[in-house]
Amino acid sequence: MKPVFHQIVARFACPLLFIAACGAVTPAVLAAPPRIETVAGSGKPENNGDEGPALEINVGDPFGVEIGPDGALYICEVRNHRVRRLDRQTGQLTTVAGTGEMGYSGDGGPAV
Repeated sequence: MKPVFHQIVARFACPLLFIAACGAVTPAVLAAPPRIETVAGSGKPENNGDEGPALEINVGDPFGVEIGPDGALYICEVRNHRVRRLDRQTGQLTTVAGTGEMGYSGDGGPAV
């Protein structure tokens, strides 16, 4: 069994906590009453696109999550080398940084 390391790294509004579980394939939200809901990811780690419905886009090894000033949830993917933006109102997931390739591509270029 592959170990899963949970990191509670983003708090939205009481009592919501967003959890990224490295070794898993879906970031989740811990809501009240205590329950865990998947907010993004299809359950498969391989990349299957840059945008679409959050529960249909594959998310590979989410390592960290953060709430942006726009209220969106930003998800860092280790496996797919991307940062995704989840619009919590529309449920759409988009790639905002990363090409899917590991490594440094230089300064001054596009984020995606």
